[in-house]
Amino acid sequence: MNIAVSASDTYVRLKKLMEDQNSKVEDFCELLSNDSQLTSAILKIVNNEFFGFSGKIETISRAVNLLGIGLLYETVLGLSEMECTQPLYRAKNQPVSQTSMVLLNHS
Repeated sequence: MNIAVSASDTYVRLKKLMEDQNSKVEDFCELLSNDSQLTSAILKIVNNEFFGFSGKIETISRAVNLLGIGLLYETVLGLSEMECTQPLYRAKNQPVSQTSMVLLNHS
């Protein structure tokens, strides 16, 4: 899944939303719902047993509500970083950050 460009772009937009005190959860959901690949990746991650949520999470709005904005932001950053650093991870068998390690090991 090639999500590096979209995840990087979305990461910047998420950061702007986080800095805007007038932004709402719906704004974050709308931003993510415009990127089907990133939404799919987030849903795959949030449905992993690592998080231990009961039942299948099927919508981005539910995922955002369960993860919270902070963890959502870190997840998008991790997805972007993971896509960019996977060759490095494979070459050295060591991810660049803990976020990447969690995502690589639990996705």
